[in-house]
Amino acid sequence: MLDAVLAIVRPIVECNRIQIDNGRTYLREMVFGDPEEPRHGAALAIVAQTEEAVAAVLRRDERVAEGDAANWHTSCPP
Repeated sequence: MLDAVLAIVRPIVECNRIQIDNGRTYLREMVFGDPEEPRHGAALAIVAQTEEAVAAVLRRDERVAEGDAANWHTSCPP
């Protein structure tokens, strides 16, 4: 399970480690940017797809309840 989650997030982390300033700007715009801006919506869609991909991996583990898999990102520490 951990390997599958890492396979999802590793490219994101690696890109942000290489493109530090771009990554910070992109993330800031995702959080605080104008929701009417078309690219803002596209960025949020990517986040939703990533969250769903991680939830799908968690659902494959019988030890993880459906509600916990669906809401994994809300229980992460800030």
